[in-house]
Amino acid sequence: AADASKVAAVQQLAKDAMDADRRDVQEVSATMRKKVADAAAEAAAAQQRLQASQQELKDAYTELAEAQGRMESMKEAMQSQSAAIAKDEQQLKDESSMRRDLDAAKDKAQKAEAVARAAKEALATEQFALGAAKKSSDSAAEALKAETAKAQDLAHQLKGMME
Repeated sequence: AADASKVAAVQQLAKDAMDADRRDVQEVSATMRKKVADAAAEAAAAQQRLQASQQELKDAYTELAEAQGRMESMKEAMQSQSAAIAKDEQQLKDESSMRRDLDAAKDKAQKAEAVARAAKEALATEQFALGAAKKSSDSAAEALKAETAKAQDLAHQLKGMME
């Protein structure tokens, strides 16, 4: 009976130890499940953060591409404006050159007009002198005619005297 009680005590000890081991295994298993669940939740949160970061990066690249496009458009517009400014400057130079040519032509025209006026005045003076010379010549011709008439008259008288 003492052996049976020892066997029963050993069996109880073994059962208690097995129950304790089972409880320990269950606790460890529950702790491990909790750690796995926490790790899975952390991994899911990290995955979400990674996806958010990837989206932010994608958005940043999109913004960068749009900014580069705007910069390229602005660069083209500036080049176009530079070309227009250069064209305007060339037109101004051409207009300035044409204005100088026009001013030079006006000066030449004014000088030609002055020469024409001087020539007209000289012609008028010459015509006046010619008119005066013609009057003088007409007077001289009248005087010569008168002298010729006198000479013919004298010659006639002399002829009459000689006869």
